[in-house]
Amino acid sequence: MNKITSTIYWLAVAACGLVLLKYTSYVEPQWGFFGIAVSIGCGICIYKSLKNEAYVGQTLAVAKNNNRNPVYDYLRLVAVLLVIIIHVLNQDLRLAADMAGTGIYNTMNYIRCWSGNCNTFFIMISGALLLVDKNESVLTFYKKRLLRIAIPLIVYYLWYLWQYEKIGVLTWKEIAIKILSADVYTDNVPHFWLVYEIVAIYVVVPFLRIMLRNLSYTMLTQLVVISYVLSIFMKVFPNQIGTLIPLSGWCAVAIIGYWYSRDESRKLDTWMIIAGIIVSIVEYFKIDPNLAYQESMTGLTQYFIITVLAVFAICFKLQKHLMSFYLLRLVSKYSYGILLIHMWALYFVVRNIIHVSSVMYKGAGFIALIVATLIISTVAAYLIDNLFIDIFNTFIALLDRKKN
Repeated sequence: MNKITSTIYWLAVAACGLVLLKYTSYVEPQWGFFGIAVSIGCGICIYKSLKNEAYVGQTLAVAKNNNRNPVYDYLRLVAVLLVIIIHVLNQDLRLAADMAGTGIYNTMNYIRCWSGNCNTFFIMISGALLLVDKNESVLTFYKKRLLRIAIPLIVYYLWYLWQYEKIGVLTWKEIAIKILSADVYTDNVPHFWLVYEIVAIYVVVPFLRIMLRNLSYTMLTQLVVISYVLSIFMKVFPNQIGTLIPLSGWCAVAIIGYWYSRDESRKLDTWMIIAGIIVSIVEYFKIDPNLAYQESMTGLTQYFIITVLAVFAICFKLQKHLMSFYLLRLVSKYSYGILLIHMWALYFVVRNIIHVSSVMYKGAGFIALIVATLIISTVAAYLIDNLFIDIFNTFIALLDRKKN
């Protein structure tokens, strides 16, 4: 894209961002602040486009990288769809409780419970990509990766606080304490708990790499099996004093994701797919429609490991045939932003545009809500990442350049 076209493009993006802000924001925007922020973000994007003619295409994930493994793009797409599905159905099925026992309700309830795999997906993908041994220091790892997680977390957290009209009511010290203490339930951003778990895993990744580097594949497999068995043991026999067995939580899930991404695990793909199908069938009969949603999910946590591994297995088994189409790459690139913003897109935008329930029109309402939430979340993530978050990334890059 030439310099004039790219400049016009970013000016149009900035203008569209402000227009969408006007018509999708729950509260009246502070136009002075947003005008300055968008102007700075737009200026940075224009500057980068002038220096690199491919920059616009990079932000839009246009270019296809033939050396890139599309498996993880597909897995991210599945994870994003599941996290949207579970939050769409959570509200709709509560409102349609009088339909419990009907075919459409039971089917949607099963889809909702199966979508509980979304958290396991995100953690396993993180483990598969992050725990591969690389020659970089702890500080280098934190600088390159942790900030990519922490800065968006803060920016999106502030977005929700603003939409809930808490900016201006709380002091900046109180806001900082909320973010640092992960006060997600009080602030009505419960889906952020997963992001904080991912941040915690990022903190220990450099040290897990050292441990895993010295494990043979056989020993790694033994660690995975022992961790999984321990998780089942703790579910059957809850520890009364709250003692956590090491590597029985989300770090273990990340390690399982890394283990299954290893080439040696490809011999297990067929068996894992079979296991996933069997477990998915068992889940259907195990779900009690009379139980509250959270109780149903608690009883399925050990099943999720197997079902997620089965989807991993399908993607790895088909990886030579997987097509890297455009929308897949775009959603994969902004999957983290979509994870953070999708609840706002669903409850503040989509629900005010599409006045249907998932159980209406034999499931057509469900599909409409999913597609609309995905599209709006992707657009919002694109705008926020490029016009706001990139300001911080550019500032940090300038500081690093001065130090060097």
